Amino acid sequence: MHNDDGVQTTLTCATPAPKTTACLVDDLRGTHGFVLSPEHNWAF
Repeated sequence: MHNDDGVQTTLTCATPAPKTTACLVDDLRGTHGFVLSPEHNWAF
């Protein structure tokens, strides 16, 4: 994904466990992401 403001964003997702999705977002501000599962949903 490329935005006109020059911020390069990379999204990487994986499924480390059944019904669990973890995504990492890398951009010029740093690395953050989120985890979605039946027990927990959190972002960092």
